[in-house]
Amino acid sequence: MTRFRFETCQAGPDSRRIGWVCSYTPEELIMAAGFVPHRIESGEANAEGADAFLPANLCPYVRGLLGAALSGRCDGLHGVVLVASCDAMRRLADIWTIYVGARFIHRLDVPRRSDNLAEVFFAEQLRVLRSALEREAGRAIENDDIARTIETTNETRRLISRISLLRADAFSPLSGSEFAVIARCAAESDKERFNAEAKRFLSAFGERAEKQSERPRILLCGSIVNGCALQKLIEDAGGAVVADDLCTGLRHYDGLVDASPDPLRGIARRYLRRAGCARMKGAEARIRRLLGLAKEHGAAGVVYHTLKFCDLVQADLPRLREALRQEGIPLLHVDRDGASAAGGQLTTRVEAFVELLDKGGRQD
Repeated sequence: MTRFRFETCQAGPDSRRIGWVCSYTPEELIMAAGFVPHRIESGEANAEGADAFLPANLCPYVRGLLGAALSGRCDGLHGVVLVASCDAMRRLADIWTIYVGARFIHRLDVPRRSDNLAEVFFAEQLRVLRSALEREAGRAIENDDIARTIETTNETRRLISRISLLRADAFSPLSGSEFAVIARCAAESDKERFNAEAKRFLSAFGERAEKQSERPRILLCGSIVNGCALQKLIEDAGGAVVADDLCTGLRHYDGLVDASPDPLRGIARRYLRRAGCARMKGAEARIRRLLGLAKEHGAAGVVYHTLKFCDLVQADLPRLREALRQEGIPLLHVDRDGASAAGGQLTTRVEAFVELLDKGGRQD
């Protein structure tokens, strides 16, 4: 990893960056307008200033995003696109508009369904966003512009998917925490520069390395995980994160935009029909997907991460626990009050879980 510097692909402070906070933000349109989409990482949920606007029992990820904005970490952004993905995100958009501000602020509504009517609705929302970006950029966004950015983002998704497979290969030195860093860089970088570095990275792994020591294989899924602290915690305990289903991980890069006479309809279809998060309808399909991922990657156990007060993600837990129990796959539920925080109690629980997996144990 030392030979590769994915961080250097990130857009500089002088570039025209549009911040985004939800994986349903269409990066293709932001790029077609000449801006660089940049995922905003949240700060601490109890950051100074956030408590003045949001209650303590609101999503810590949203509180952390507001804390980051109020502390000035977003001052270099040209603007933001805020998605109404849940009630907490709607409150964030309200407060951001009034108290944080930016040269460009756009609220994007995303349906919770993925049928044809939902596609039509979302495509219309994308047309509104396209018009807003055109006014901000001072030029028209042509369909050819969107086609080029679709090609670029699709390439990013293919490359990330290939890199993701490396962490599941016993002959690859790539760890789950290192993959998390690469996935984050892709969400913050100029996509063309990132793609070039990702190709160079993959070419270096053309020859199989020495087999790594076997560790209990773990699937990490659930709520957003900022950074790589949780993955590193699992690795330090002796486990290996060989796959994930996170909006800061592989789920964000799932699915490609298909060619369509109407590129906005194609974008709408991909974002609504890719692997969905807990805000979307179809809980049973999500459980089947997670169970399939665990089996496909030979996971000995599953770590299901939730943020406090996120009822949407926590609602999937009972179904997933039962589905895994029937397959004999242990599950560890980790509920945290911050998207990046870790503590001693969590360390102890993860170590005990990995030890259970290492001994081939099962949970009752």
